[in-house]
Order: sequence, then C-alpha cells, then structure tokens
Amino acid sequence: MRRYLEGGPELFLYTRYANPTVRDLEESLAALEGAEAALALSSGMAAMTTAVLSVARAGDEVLASASLYGGTVRLLTDFLPRLGIASRFLKVEDLARVGRLAGDRSRLLIVESPTNPTLEIVDLAAACASARERASSSSSTTRSRPRSSSARSPSAPTSSCTA
Repeated sequence: MRRYLEGGPELFLYTRYANPTVRDLEESLAALEGAEAALALSSGMAAMTTAVLSVARAGDEVLASASLYGGTVRLLTDFLPRLGIASRFLKVEDLARVGRLAGDRSRLLIVESPTNPTLEIVDLAAACASARERASSSSSTTRSRPRSSSARSPSAPTSSCTA
C-alpha cells in the first residue's frame, strides 16, 4: 500500500482494478486484432454497455437487430433513453442495407449472428459493408463534438465492424 500511495508503477493491489493476467489477455487480443488496445470485462453486458457508451452520446441513435439478447434489448430500450440516446430496431433482413436506413445521428449498429433467440444467420459481411459505405459517404458531412485530445477527432460515424 505504501508503494501505491507513493505512486509506484505496476502495482496490482486489487484484481478488479488491475490484474497482470487480464492485462496479458488484453495485450494478446489487441495484437491478434491489430488494435491499439483491448479491454477484457467481467460479462457480455459489461462489454456491450462499455462499447455503446464509448461511441454514443445524448442525441445519437443506435441501430440494432430486432433479434437480440434480452439484456441488450433492455439496455437499448430502458437505459439508453435516460441518457438521451435513441435506439431503432431493424428487421434481420434489413441489416444488409443498414447504410440506407441509417440517419444523420446513427452512430452504432448492434448485430448478433446467429441471432438470439431465433437463431437467424445475419450476413455480417453485407451489414458491415453497408455500414462502411454509409460512414465513407457521410465523412464529408461531419459534426462537431467536444472531445479530449486523446479521443478520435469529430467525424462521421466510425466504420469498424468486428464479428
């Protein structure tokens, strides 16, 4: 504790704050994905909530498959509206044309494949391609959002698809 209070680096006092095994996992995942960093969390809902809140802000919209895990549906319908974040659910068959269905405030697409609970298979490549096209075509119409200097610059929706 004394080393911690003196500012000692690389101290693992409590596993929920930092853990060398979890850090190794995060570094390995980031390297495998070619990413700057990765974050390992304790549950799927912790991961989903963190992902959504890292991208969407008040006034934004989240697009989502109409067939999703119930906890994710609750996040989108019960919790996010309290933060001023709207959600719009799309039929599974419409996900391949999400770029045409996205609005100016759409920031994120949430999709599962196979879907839960109906086990439909989503064409993830088509959904990602459509979302990327939308992000590329809207990059000329950016909006200003205050951000810290370490965050991504104000721009059109991020075009990142991860399966």
